[in-house]
Amino acid sequence: MKLFKILLAFVLCFAIVPLVQAQRETGSIRGTVVEKEGAPLPGVSLTVTSPSLQGSKSGMSADDGGYRFPALPPGTYKLEAQLQGFKTVVRGGIIVHVGMNVEIRVTLEPSSISQEVTVTAASPVVDVINTKMSNTITLTQIQNLPVQRSIWALAKLAPGIVAPALSSSSALIAHGSASGENVFKVDGVSMNDTSYNTPGTNVTFDIMEEIEMVTGALPAEIGTTSGVFVNVVTKSGGNKFSGEGIMKYTDKNLLEIIYPDTALKAMGMGKPVAPIFDWDMDANLGGPIFKDRLWFFTSFNLLKSRTYSGFIPTVINGKAYDSYERPARTWK
Repeated sequence: MKLFKILLAFVLCFAIVPLVQAQRETGSIRGTVVEKEGAPLPGVSLTVTSPSLQGSKSGMSADDGGYRFPALPPGTYKLEAQLQGFKTVVRGGIIVHVGMNVEIRVTLEPSSISQEVTVTAASPVVDVINTKMSNTITLTQIQNLPVQRSIWALAKLAPGIVAPALSSSSALIAHGSASGENVFKVDGVSMNDTSYNTPGTNVTFDIMEEIEMVTGALPAEIGTTSGVFVNVVTKSGGNKFSGEGIMKYTDKNLLEIIYPDTALKAMGMGKPVAPIFDWDMDANLGGPIFKDRLWFFTSFNLLKSRTYSGFIPTVINGKAYDSYERPARTWK
């Protein structure tokens, strides 16, 4: 019996962690249901659906007319409210971002016959629950912004976040913090290494669904950081099979180094850091295993490049050291 209790406690620990982390991977829809004069309506049946959601979620309004749908993946939702003796109200186009609480007030009108009313309104853009300072980059922006195909290039778009000169691509500074004072998570899993607290891995560009950058009023679970919280939510498939393949290529023939080698040598400089060639090949596929119950998403990424090192030619103890080429290859 003692061994059983230990094993049960061990399993519960791992079961609780995803539930806690899910608060940072999802958003919520909440609000109140009222009748035409503004009085709260309890017992109203509410349902939310979305291509981002497996199946649907249903609930009932409370005695004060309040309702809440927590742990909703980022996406566009439809909310339906039904109560006998009232017109059914359907509200579409509700956009939920990661970490955002969307408040929707639903007004039902009496009706002697079964009727449905579709409400067209802009989705709320202000989170009335959280006071955090955050910026969200959506999937549409990820796909269309003319920036380098890197999570760090996207993170630097948030106000107040900069990258120091001559630093690694993952070095971000917010509020004057050091690069080791930031927190990076992917689907609730920490990316920070244990030695320097800097990002220990990179994220394939085309698997990202949304990125949230929190720069102020940080949530309790990451409240120890004095910098920025970069929160990445990845794609998860869907009820329809979909995928894409992307290949990007550049080489030294597609760019120009203004100064010839003789001029660089005369100035005691090496060639600037630039690609001799650079391949970025990516493919992904997602879809249902069981419709509305279980989805899959998988991706493959190959980065292969050779660049000039930027090394300044020099002579040490009579031996000349010239510039060199730096190869790189990464599978993800």
